[in-house]
Amino acid sequence: MEYINAIIGETEMFLPTNDRLGELLFTANRRVNYHKYIAKMRKAYQGRIESRAIVMDSDFFYALEDVMEEKGYDSVVHHQFENKG
Repeated sequence: MEYINAIIGETEMFLPTNDRLGELLFTANRRVNYHKYIAKMRKAYQGRIESRAIVMDSDFFYALEDVMEEKGYDSVVHHQFENKG
């Protein structure tokens, strides 16, 4: 088990994850940061690119869903939200 540093809204916390989930989260975070970096180079992004923690916002969850789909976990995030409602 590993702990990842995450920012959700205004709250920063450490979340416990297993190795597989941690890899998916870090891959999604790298993908989001890459897109932010490219947009910043084009002067289209004025925000901050966080490197010490995973910022869990809507862009992150879209990237996470894409990464999970590539790894064979189709629509897992949507199913979890649908089952809780």
